[in-house]
Amino acid sequence: MRSENTELYRTETVLTRDLRVRYPVEEGRIVLRTDLDWDRDIEAASVSGDRTSFTFRLEAKRPFLYFKPCLRIGDETHWAVGANSLVLMIHAGSRDVYPHFFASRRDRFRPWSSSTRRFSAGGMPSGPTCPPATARTR
Repeated sequence: MRSENTELYRTETVLTRDLRVRYPVEEGRIVLRTDLDWDRDIEAASVSGDRTSFTFRLEAKRPFLYFKPCLRIGDETHWAVGANSLVLMIHAGSRDVYPHFFASRRDRFRPWSSSTRRFSAGGMPSGPTCPPATARTR
């Protein structure tokens, strides 16, 4: 579904940009979906011999595109975890992205609390004051 605002960013010429998706595929293939048509697969223009690098040639009459890598296994489509990414079509060269597709339910952020810091007798933090970013639950 296109927004009426996309016409505000229209360019006179077709812009092209290479986008390289780095992900080790054992089964299936990597495709790309963009905001030009979120329901259409864009196939890779080339794939490395070890199937860890998929290069896409993007074309648009806009200075940017939102995109999301997808892992296609048979009829199933697994969208990359996280927010949509942005590629600037006006920059030269290729861009590398490193998606992941399966988030473990065991991964979670550990909440910040005073128990994650050590305090000296004077009440000042001693040692590192940054909490661990993630923790594994059992």
